[in-house]
Amino acid sequence: LVDTSKGIIKSFNYAFQNTIGKTFSDGLISNTIGWGLKEAFYELSGNDSEEDYQVFYKYFMECSSKCMTEEAKVFTDTLYVLKKLKEEQHKIAILSAKDTYTINKITEKFQFKEYIDRIVGEDTVKNTKPNTEGVENIIKHFPTYNKDSICMVGDSIVDYNTAKNMGLKFIAVTTGKTTAEQFTDAGATLITKNLIETYELYKEMSSAKLFLSWSETMSKKVAEQFADLLCKVFGPSFKNKIFLSTKIEAGINWYNNINNNLENSSYGVCFVTYHNVKSVWMNYEVGGLSIGKTKNLTALLLNDNISLQNLPFGHRQTCKLTSDSVLTLVNNIAKTFRLKDVQNSDQALELIDEFIIKSKEITSKYWLDLHYLHDKSRQEEVATLLGLLNGYLSSNFVKSDFKLYINIQLCDFDNNKRKIMYEYPKNTQENKLYDLYFGDMGSLINTYSTTKQNLMNASQFKFIPLNYLDWLKQPEEYRQVVSPNLRFIAGFPIMFEGKIIGVMEIHFYSKEKNKSPFPQKFINILNSTTVTQACESYAILLSNILCK
Repeated sequence: LVDTSKGIIKSFNYAFQNTIGKTFSDGLISNTIGWGLKEAFYELSGNDSEEDYQVFYKYFMECSSKCMTEEAKVFTDTLYVLKKLKEEQHKIAILSAKDTYTINKITEKFQFKEYIDRIVGEDTVKNTKPNTEGVENIIKHFPTYNKDSICMVGDSIVDYNTAKNMGLKFIAVTTGKTTAEQFTDAGATLITKNLIETYELYKEMSSAKLFLSWSETMSKKVAEQFADLLCKVFGPSFKNKIFLSTKIEAGINWYNNINNNLENSSYGVCFVTYHNVKSVWMNYEVGGLSIGKTKNLTALLLNDNISLQNLPFGHRQTCKLTSDSVLTLVNNIAKTFRLKDVQNSDQALELIDEFIIKSKEITSKYWLDLHYLHDKSRQEEVATLLGLLNGYLSSNFVKSDFKLYINIQLCDFDNNKRKIMYEYPKNTQENKLYDLYFGDMGSLINTYSTTKQNLMNASQFKFIPLNYLDWLKQPEEYRQVVSPNLRFIAGFPIMFEGKIIGVMEIHFYSKEKNKSPFPQKFINILNSTTVTQACESYAILLSNILCK
């Protein structure tokens, strides 16, 4: 805030002249500016006698009380910066190696005492900088603040080490005797030339926001995991820098809230999947980030082979779910928010690996988003197609001899789970009982055990009789409502990106209880090349509808 180096050097040499009969060069004394007075005396004199120090202290204060305020010079931007900080309702504290009386006299002389909320001088604490006692004193004075919300500004290595010891953010300013090179060698990364630059940098750090853009379940859940990762890597206070729309409080105008954060974010990360890559909302947010203050935008790809061509973020950098790629992303965010690089942090690398494992679990679980499948227009297309398939199959047989039921199942074969997504006829008694006994997403595929093998290996998909022993294992109520007799069932795969995501099941039931098995003529027609190829074609059409 002020240059007091001339008064410090003058007071040191006056005290040394009267204690040990010699003086020191301005350069040597300047190297100790910012130190505690006792530490500086020991360093320069080579004398660690407490008695001699007390004599030195008496002469130092005698000169300092007369010349320190008189020799001090305020920097041209001090009053402007202090006024701006107070207008923005920041709390300002001074931690100095000078005594409280001298600090007060200087603030009064240059008329900025009204901007200072707390002064901690050398006489206020037992242990001076770089000990953290002074900082702890300041934090206790402001109980609503913690060290994560404090930034320390200093012009000496002692100041930097004090902030480092306390775990505070630190901005170095080269208005004192310490050069930018010396700060860099000590480990400081945020270095400014004057208080105006310091204020602008602090303002940028304070207002910077990270916008996490998502659409649909998989994307949202990975975004939440990523937010958690960043708070673990950068500290809990970083959550205040993150905008994630799932955290909008009730009652707040969410649309205005999102738009305001789009406009003012410094970095954006989009969590892109097969299904949301062309999402209207996702692309709206990307567009908003592109025209706002956002300096960087990264698309984190949650599936392989996602094409961003001709999309708003097509020309932006991308990131994959790999350790190296996510580490680069985290470091880019650290750079934007002026945080420490985590390139060589073992803890950060472990946290990133943990994030990737959790994210892959999420992508495995939500590899086909249920919300996406239940899109209204998609439902209408599927219902129309299943109606046509029903008409085709019915035309090949005497309708009075059987009951036809078709369903589309989303299948997770790796975990032996499934969920009926579509059915024809709609809302049948069978489906109600099906879900009653076999549950929602997470129920076992125990209707027939060879589903995946049939789908994976068969060159031609044929109708096969349900295993009668398996059928008898089903609940009695279910069997009596559907049919106590043998039934014929066929499974045709629903494919997406070369992966089986579900099954189109076609069931034929005998309408009459205890009726003998279907006649051979019926089986021959059912398994004719014409019928099976037609069913395969319908399955391909369904794949296109569900996965487009």
